[in-house]
Amino acid sequence: MGSRPTDDPGTGEVEATFDPVVEAYDAVVLPQRLAADTPDLTETSRTARAVERSRKLLGQVRGKYADWRDRGHVVDSWGTVLDVFDAVATTRPGRREHDNAERIDVLDATDTWLREYPYVVAVGLVDGKWPERPDGAFPPAFRDAVVAGEGPAAGLGVRGAWTEERERDHFVDAVRTATEGLVLTRFTEDADGVTYHRSPLLDEFDDRGVDLPAVEGGDVADLLAADRRLPESLRRVLDVEVAE
Repeated sequence: MGSRPTDDPGTGEVEATFDPVVEAYDAVVLPQRLAADTPDLTETSRTARAVERSRKLLGQVRGKYADWRDRGHVVDSWGTVLDVFDAVATTRPGRREHDNAERIDVLDATDTWLREYPYVVAVGLVDGKWPERPDGAFPPAFRDAVVAGEGPAAGLGVRGAWTEERERDHFVDAVRTATEGLVLTRFTEDADGVTYHRSPLLDEFDDRGVDLPAVEGGDVADLLAADRRLPESLRRVLDVEVAE
């Protein structure tokens, strides 16, 4: 399974060492997960996504390690490779340039996997909008035919449960990221006056008997105020004291 690691690894040694590990996991573990999975293939789809994320991470590490070596920023060592893995895996995507940039990170729901933050605000939990599916490159009529399973296109579509579970997985990952407090937000009406309902993903809290206090009226104004006041309803839920 790959070559024996050298003491001073170049880019080739990094690839030769870690690529076979990911490929072996794909070839051995994924089929076993599929064989033991439930009909909705929840664990299989989760494992497949983890494999793809690992491949992407390894590719980023190879590129970053090569770049740092070429620039003379690092010495060839497995300790450096470990540092590069850590740097790439913990990079916070989506940071915005504003006066709270050191304290607030804006992430896609898909980027919260295996992360932890004390406080998380999940924005836009509206039915059909969160997490919003990206537009594909194929014509809408073709996509509709694949999803509907019509004609020759029927063999191209993934199981519907996979798509539904993927959205739920993203939501669960976002929720699990919060260690101290979680705020879920949604809008009820857009600029054109169209009414929107809350995301069905929130029904899980209802099913578990979790109380979800609403932030409305003056509390919303506090959240949007220039001095960023934390509304009383959130202070009680988060059990924090805020200096006036």
